[in-house]
Amino acid sequence: MLSNYLKIALRNFSRYKIYSFINIFGLAIGITCCVLILLFVQNELTFDRFHGNADRIFRILDMRSSPDRGERIGAYASGPMREAFVRDFPEVVDAVQFFNGWRITMRKDENRIIARKYYFTDGSFFSVFDFNLLQGDAATALNEPNAVVLTETTARQLFGDEDPLGKLIRIDAEDFPEFGESDFRVTGVLQDIPSNSHLDFKLLVSSATLNRFDHVIEWFTGWNSTFLITYGLLKEGANLAGLEAKLPAFSAKYRGEEARENRKISLQPLADVHFFSDHIQFEENRDEGNLTYVYILALIASFIVLIACINYMNLATARSMKRAKEVGLRKVVGALKRQLTGQFLSESILAALVSMLVAMVLVEISLPWFNEIAGKDLVFRFADNQMIFAGMLIISLLIGIISGSYPALFLSKFQPVAAMKGVLSGSRGAARLRRILVVTQFALSIIMIIATLIVFQQLAFMRNKQLGFNKEQLAVIDINHYDVQTNFLTIKSELLRHPGVSSVAVSSRVPGDWKNFRRITVQTEAAAEDEGQRMYFNGIDEAFLTTYEIELLQGRNFDRKFASDSTGLLLNETAAKMLFTGSPIGETIRVPGQEFEGQVIGVVKDFHFHSLHSEIKPMIMGFMPAGGRHVIHGIDYFTLRINAAGMQDALNHIAAVHAKFDRINPMELDFLTGWLDQQYENDARVGNVFGISAALAIMIACVGLFGLSAFMAEQRTKEIGVRKILGASVGSIILLLSKDFSQLVLIAMIVAAPAAYIAMDIWLADFAYRINMEWWVFAFAGATAFIITFITISYQAVKAAFSNPVNALRYE
Repeated sequence: MLSNYLKIALRNFSRYKIYSFINIFGLAIGITCCVLILLFVQNELTFDRFHGNADRIFRILDMRSSPDRGERIGAYASGPMREAFVRDFPEVVDAVQFFNGWRITMRKDENRIIARKYYFTDGSFFSVFDFNLLQGDAATALNEPNAVVLTETTARQLFGDEDPLGKLIRIDAEDFPEFGESDFRVTGVLQDIPSNSHLDFKLLVSSATLNRFDHVIEWFTGWNSTFLITYGLLKEGANLAGLEAKLPAFSAKYRGEEARENRKISLQPLADVHFFSDHIQFEENRDEGNLTYVYILALIASFIVLIACINYMNLATARSMKRAKEVGLRKVVGALKRQLTGQFLSESILAALVSMLVAMVLVEISLPWFNEIAGKDLVFRFADNQMIFAGMLIISLLIGIISGSYPALFLSKFQPVAAMKGVLSGSRGAARLRRILVVTQFALSIIMIIATLIVFQQLAFMRNKQLGFNKEQLAVIDINHYDVQTNFLTIKSELLRHPGVSSVAVSSRVPGDWKNFRRITVQTEAAAEDEGQRMYFNGIDEAFLTTYEIELLQGRNFDRKFASDSTGLLLNETAAKMLFTGSPIGETIRVPGQEFEGQVIGVVKDFHFHSLHSEIKPMIMGFMPAGGRHVIHGIDYFTLRINAAGMQDALNHIAAVHAKFDRINPMELDFLTGWLDQQYENDARVGNVFGISAALAIMIACVGLFGLSAFMAEQRTKEIGVRKILGASVGSIILLLSKDFSQLVLIAMIVAAPAAYIAMDIWLADFAYRINMEWWVFAFAGATAFIITFITISYQAVKAAFSNPVNALRYE
């Protein structure tokens, strides 16, 4: 029986080729889009889950509170805490600590690499985490001083095809200038870190390497220092909440009773690090997740597959009317109701399964392109994506069953005589169902068109908004060596020798690089000892304001001729208003934690140093003395304003100056506009996904609409023939066939507009500076849907309008 069902199904596919192609292709596109988005969602939701003990790993957080600085939570713990946790808590079976390095330069012969993330740690790193060591012994690889474990990509960059194990590399660590240039032995090669790991590094260095430095030994032994990232591993069956309940007594035991209130310890499950760390200062999360975006993308995937399903069901129910005579004939020759039901269901399920197979091929073809857009490294393998494969199969079966159930149950219940005549009383119900499905389909499509327009408007607004400085033609060079810091005045003079370099400034930070930037507590002379305000600090020189073209509102700029400017301070408008009611010029500000006291000499106009997601925060700027080290913070960047004319020649000059003063590190130069755009990478990715999804949704809807309009035109063949004989014009017939669908799109617009407004208002609430949603966006989305609908059905309408009325009257 089943083979007979399949044989008839294949004959029907062959007989109705266009209809079959439209149905299968539309559904396949929907499933493809859904799978690609679900791969992204799966990657996000499985962050750090590749570790075998992921559900038992936790991170230790340190919370400090004070009246002047408020509550601060850091992802760092005290040095002795690792051993104390394992010793005092039987539910903790192991723990690991590592010190996060900031920048290191590795050299092997002529190959040089700068690593911005690396960790000093020991063998316990491999006991807690399941990072795969390809070469070397996990138990001993990090035991000896000057031992390093490289990731496979780093090893390949340094050694090429040569076996790196046991070989030496030269390392210069900016964090530890005491190293100088030292030789380190490669004791292991690690498989590249998965893209869904919040820990991101290019190498591991043995913590024994630091034992010869007295100040580092204090980090590892002092309870009041918090320099080490610490993770623990729970015993199987142990409860993290139960362990947290013991922490107040633990903290009091080692830090004293006064620590119960203002120095607390908390625990964070590994699975929470990616999405729930935005409240943590000095966070080492590689790619901090946004759960809202994950929900949005999951919703888009649902929309796409729902539109495809509606499209498929619409065509299936519409086409089923054409098979009424077939059903009647089958009943006349003795076919049972269950046999007819089985026939329709088997055809529908077969078509859905074919769509799934086509979708699998389309996913493989489009995945590299999608990875580029999403900034991911996703793969589509059965072993890694069993849930998605299972989901595809379940969705395909459900679509096949649901879309096949209507014609199966509806047509199989009619009497043979009625079916043979084509007199089916339920056809009005079928038409009503199709209209509801078309309205739903286009409402979802219009919502995505509106969302896409608003997302791109907001992105354009952020990129084009005046930031309080001129971001164009600014190049930023990262300072990677102490010799460059101490000789920055000489280097500036060398850089300015080229006519294409109009200005050069140095600073601790630049706009777009402020996530983990230094914040300080400041006090005015009138403030009490326990009072203070938290503000950002940036060390700058006298050329910073002119290079960035930041407006000076009051007072004066720094001037190296005045010795007193070594303790001078500039405030932005927000800081000035927060600290003083009148003019701040000449007022004194203390920084108690740094034993620094300075005098305000100027106020600058507010400028954006964070993304537009947040409001402008108060900021103080201190003058960078010769030697490049302010009391509060040293310099890290050169910023150069380069003339557009002769740009390449100027860049060659800059590279030559860098090579002259830093013979170890390769030059890292980027234009500031690129840094600023990076702040909105996630927003841009969501915008791209919205745009692609909206385009696919419309395409799927139009494919279905094309098939549905062909069916409608075919159903009204005789009517069109009669109207033409009675004098109807081509235009009136096109209008006749277009009117019904246009009304459905109008209803869809009425439904979609308020839903889209509410959804996008919630999304825009995440931005401190945002656009206002204009009425024309909604009108444009509706008009776009209407025009696309009209174009889609016009082909069938024109074809019907120009057909010979004689042939139309002979129809059936």
